Amino acid sequence: MKPCLDVRVWRDSDVPGLEVSRILSSPHAFPKHAHEHYAIGVMEDGGAYCLEPDRDDCFVAAGEIALINPGQVHSGIPPSGVRATYRMLNVDVLWMRRLAQDLGREGYPEFTRWVVGAPRAREMLLRLTCLVAEGGELLAKESAMVAAFSLLMAGHAAMRPSLPGPGGEPEAVRRVKEHLHEHLDAKVSLEELAAETGLSRYHLLRVFKAATGMSPYAYHLQLRVEHARRLLLKGLPFVQAASEAGFSDQSHFSNTFRHFFGMTPGQYLAR
Repeated sequence: MKPCLDVRVWRDSDVPGLEVSRILSSPHAFPKHAHEHYAIGVMEDGGAYCLEPDRDDCFVAAGEIALINPGQVHSGIPPSGVRATYRMLNVDVLWMRRLAQDLGREGYPEFTRWVVGAPRAREMLLRLTCLVAEGGELLAKESAMVAAFSLLMAGHAAMRPSLPGPGGEPEAVRRVKEHLHEHLDAKVSLEELAAETGLSRYHLLRVFKAATGMSPYAYHLQLRVEHARRLLLKGLPFVQAASEAGFSDQSHFSNTFRHFFGMTPGQYLAR
């Protein structure tokens, strides 16, 4: 798959809890994955499925907003022949929790629907992305961010005491996750994971997929590419970030990064 022809990413020190991107006319299909942050997608043209193409309740059409919680497994698949133009806003978990507290709500917001219309919130999200992209004034950016996410939170979120995490899953899955997190720069075999849990290889695959929606390989690959992304943002050279995430082949790293993020590492870092 070729990279997006037109993609921009903005990170603004005035609003450190936010990362904004705009993708034009992209046919890219994202694999199943999850984020550590809230991911809000504003579809401008075309459309895409947040999950499998047979889930009509997860189709984001032009004018609609996708609401994805931290840890929520999803994909991003345009229908055949369709190119999607959209904006993404990635929002820090602690920022969202502080906003909830400002609104008199305790805990962490959890969006209760995949896709919403919410024209007023959409208008504010578009304004926010423009302000960040164009270097707007601090007060204007902060005001737009609070207004947009207050609307989404008030209309489409419930509160939960904590984010999804270890504890509500089988012990074998927890141990596999820990092992994969601890070996981001190494090859991990299915035999190794089976020995770690005491399950057969077949049973382990079934249990892990049922609990996470992904295979151990897909889960580990996502962890590695996300680790590399954070290292790149810290200023590590491309080769070093790839190596520390277990990618010895630079082409493989670049292709994997593009597969998960819809853009090359160079496009992601360009501002």
